[in-house]
Amino acid sequence: MKKIGKQIIVFFFFTLSSNAFYGQTYSNQKTYYKWFDGVVGVGNTDIYNGIQYKRDYNTINKNHEYFLSSDFINGTVVYSNQPYFDVALKYDIYNDDIIAQLPSFNSYNTILLIQQKVKSFSINDHNFVKLSTVNGIGFYEILFEGLEINIYKKYEKTLKKLLDKDFVYDVFKGKEIYLLYYNNKYYQIKSKSSVLKVLPKHKKNINIFYKNNKDLKKTNYDLFLSELSNYLSDKISSN
Repeated sequence: MKKIGKQIIVFFFFTLSSNAFYGQTYSNQKTYYKWFDGVVGVGNTDIYNGIQYKRDYNTINKNHEYFLSSDFINGTVVYSNQPYFDVALKYDIYNDDIIAQLPSFNSYNTILLIQQKVKSFSINDHNFVKLSTVNGIGFYEILFEGLEINIYKKYEKTLKKLLDKDFVYDVFKGKEIYLLYYNNKYYQIKSKSSVLKVLPKHKKNINIFYKNNKDLKKTNYDLFLSELSNYLSDKISSN
């Protein structure tokens, strides 16, 4: 069967029930899209347009290339500009790839989604979007998006091969990069001085925030940057 654009059919369904749909929440929209997948069969949608996945690494001691877990996690992905909900996903940080486990007859297919077709995805309340930045095109977690400032987090992993007797295995080591988006430009944030360099007019506010939130900076740096961005975005807007 030919692949079907769900947006066309769902739009037609929305048109038939426009009074009921008006003002509906994200939860309702999710219900409509899942209804579509149930009617036409998810196997006839674009998300099956990918490559059969085959893992190429040997790892030990729960070390792996994935985000959060080597197990599939229920999530959401926007693929070919169409949302898919409750999909079993893995995010391969090392290769910056999304893998989906999709139902097929009485079993499952593990598919490597085509990177160019993935617009965004969510796993365990972590929301990622594809961006073109100074570091190239890739997936970034959204920490904060406001009227004036956005903060994104990029996960990276390096690979090292080790030899234990006659057994070669792979070891992945992770790191994170933080980007501040302001005035249509991306800036890497490494310290307070990085923020001051981007927003020199708000030096006083930045210093106050850092002074009042030392504990948060130590215990939850992601939340610290998110709160800082929200704080500065309000200050910039008020001016």
